[in-house]
Amino acid sequence: VWGDLVSAQGVAGVRGRITDEQQAVLPGVAITVTHRESGVSRETISGGDGTFSIPGLVPGPYKLEATLEGFSKYELDELNLRVGATAQLDVTLSLGGLT
Repeated sequence: VWGDLVSAQGVAGVRGRITDEQQAVLPGVAITVTHRESGVSRETISGGDGTFSIPGLVPGPYKLEATLEGFSKYELDELNLRVGATAQLDVTLSLGGLT
């Protein structure tokens, strides 16, 4: 289903960098984007330099979550991706437990 949607509508993407409150990069962060209309989700893990990239997404409204043990979960409920564009999203995680 995901492939059919992508080929029919064009693609979008999201990329960014995950840091803590002191601007230190955070590798190993689990990032999940969920298409709000279809419920289809994609996941990735931030690299050693704290960066992540999720290309090939169906354009539209998304929810993004970023989690790492020892840090509070980051949630963005309104991420709108446009055809042919890659959104740049830099995320700061705060110390705290997973919620």
